[in-house]
Amino acid sequence: TADHNAGFEWRRRLGRGHSVFTGYDYGIFSFKGQAPGSDRHASNVGWGYASRMGIAFSLAAGYNILLPDDQAAETASGLNVNATTGYNGGVVSYSAGYRQGITDGGGAFANAQSSSTHGTFRANFTRSLSAEVAVAGHVNERIRVTGGAPQDETIRSVSSRAQVSMRLGAHVGANAAWTRHAQAVSSSAIATPATDLRTNRYSIGLTWSTR
Repeated sequence: TADHNAGFEWRRRLGRGHSVFTGYDYGIFSFKGQAPGSDRHASNVGWGYASRMGIAFSLAAGYNILLPDDQAAETASGLNVNATTGYNGGVVSYSAGYRQGITDGGGAFANAQSSSTHGTFRANFTRSLSAEVAVAGHVNERIRVTGGAPQDETIRSVSSRAQVSMRLGAHVGANAAWTRHAQAVSSSAIATPATDLRTNRYSIGLTWSTR
């Protein structure tokens, strides 16, 4: 899969942390001969807010249109949604978001209606010790734009990570992390490009910085 994207965003500040914006994105999806390529048009309008206390919100919504290169194929369309929130404080910080739209399918298949959610929480217990937990979920549902028998294919995945970091000196730090990934595939096709899986990864590392 190869993607090429170009777009623009116009934003206007309204004072006291509020802003409004609108944008347009044009994408070209190509799949190296495995499936016909397609063009995607996406537009959105939104509102954002950022306070002096470190709290931020953003909400944007619009529309997607997918135009296959194969003129005999059907076009596809759907909502484009992007919502985020976050807080950045001295001791605690977090971020969370939800995104929905048409994508290239993530390499598993050509063209998909995708949605994703994510959340991250970080706590600084001391100036030298901190911990972070992150969770993300993704759903890719195949968009069928060519003829033939319909094939329902959906890939759902959840990734989670927990990490503890400690500063050992002015330039040296250490961290320990655990990462888990789970994927489930539901398909009416005889052969699928992806399979169910569960993975766990553990790591310990040392870091060095010049600051």
